[in-house]
Amino acid sequence: MYWIALAIAVAVKRVHPDVAYSVGAVHQLDVPDMQAEASNGTFTSLRQVASEYSRWTGSLATAGTVDGLGVVAAVAIDHSRQTIAIKFASVDPNAVSIWMRSFALVDLQRPESLHTAKPATFETLLHSYVSAQNHISSHAPYEHVSAQVEAILSPFPDSQSLSKVHSSFADEFKEIRKTLHPRLSQLRSQFPEYHFSFVGHSVGGAVAVLAAADFVHSSTTSQTQISLAKNVSVVTFGQPRIGNAAFGDFISSLQISNVIRVVNYGDSVPHYGLQSWGFRHVGKQYWINSIQQLVSCDDEWHNGEDTNCMNQLVAAGPLFAHKKYFGFVMKVDPFYEAEV
Repeated sequence: MYWIALAIAVAVKRVHPDVAYSVGAVHQLDVPDMQAEASNGTFTSLRQVASEYSRWTGSLATAGTVDGLGVVAAVAIDHSRQTIAIKFASVDPNAVSIWMRSFALVDLQRPESLHTAKPATFETLLHSYVSAQNHISSHAPYEHVSAQVEAILSPFPDSQSLSKVHSSFADEFKEIRKTLHPRLSQLRSQFPEYHFSFVGHSVGGAVAVLAAADFVHSSTTSQTQISLAKNVSVVTFGQPRIGNAAFGDFISSLQISNVIRVVNYGDSVPHYGLQSWGFRHVGKQYWINSIQQLVSCDDEWHNGEDTNCMNQLVAAGPLFAHKKYFGFVMKVDPFYEAEV
């Protein structure tokens, strides 16, 4: 089943074979025997989602100065498939860098480059965080930095929630919700049998998850919430960690039919915020490994994140690993200035 349908046709480029990067070295990792390759149907469906998302983002113009992360949303109805697609992407060429700079509030003996007003490049941020993660992964338990981390988190879905997400994502969603939620509520009333598909890449993927969760959670009764959850799915590409473990529990409690995150071998963005700071991924991971297989990961039995998938790598490096999925340009942040 495909979740998105758009009429725009554009040319796309194939992605180069990925290689994994660590600080100071380049190496490829073996694929463990316990990994299960996803079915051809799953691969085809997710590739189609990536293709159609790419067509939409290809029509977006990069913005100049924008507030927040510059995430925009669009709604498209496909009556032939009885599907309503809600897509999220950032038009700010520096969205990921802006988001990552917020972690400078957390004092974890990180390199001084993170405390400067304007880090030179995304790579500067990336390598600083890689160094930080290598240093603190076994030396700085979360409780030692909990107060600093709390400063960049916001309760979600309401002010009383123990479930918390990065404030940048929460603020971005609050602005989008003002116009998006009434529209989705109207469509829900008009087409109660239609499937709602939320899709996003990078920071747009984080906002897509919040939007889907809010859409289901805001249903008036538990019965309508369960009914709606069966007709909602989320697919993200290169999505960062959004919130704490309680947020993961909240997403699970909604029983959304599918919450899928696709991660490229070598994509750095899904590694942040760090697990050692209390962040956890949500949903089912499909990992595109070093030999371009789509691996179905067992996140449920690995504290929310399968250690045999993306977490094989402490962090990653090549820009195209975040820029392209299934060979299609996802359009985010400064990576689009350079061809690969």
